[in-house]
Amino acid sequence: MIRRLFGALLISVACSRQRASTTPDAGGPPADASTGPISPAFHLSLRTLDDDGGFSPELAFEPDIRPLVDPVSQLELSTNAPMHDYRIRLFDEAERVVESNDQLTELETGVSYRLSVLEPLKAGRNYALVIDAERGDSIKWADGGNAPDQRLEFQVSGAKAPLAPTLQPAKRRRHRHASGR
Repeated sequence: MIRRLFGALLISVACSRQRASTTPDAGGPPADASTGPISPAFHLSLRTLDDDGGFSPELAFEPDIRPLVDPVSQLELSTNAPMHDYRIRLFDEAERVVESNDQLTELETGVSYRLSVLEPLKAGRNYALVIDAERGDSIKWADGGNAPDQRLEFQVSGAKAPLAPTLQPAKRRRHRHASGR
């Protein structure tokens, strides 16, 4: 199957900083414009890994527009500079953490973080990849700069299928016994 190609664009922290301040936060401290200097050359990029092992082009993130991705099982986030004091989580549209097996590779030139979700992303659903400070109030870059939390929202292509109903145990009926009372 031929995968759709997406326009490639590196996300500068300044652009996603604007996006982070307009979207609700996912459990971390709120994004704050006073977190300190941001490295102007710092970029985040997100791409998907196809089932055949190939990468999609980088996803283009713009304010109020969610890029479309195919229903894949792997995502890769990359930076062009090392980060400190951060965590990366994937949330579904109900703001629940999506279970995944993650692989972090920290290099002198940046970070590569691969998420392998346990079930493929569901068609028609929205997801958000959140990068936030683990202990402090901002993400720390190796050059000494700080950045607010980042929230990269995207949608999975295809028609939104209804969620499978959860089976609930049958309710036990109480029988009244004729006991003469």
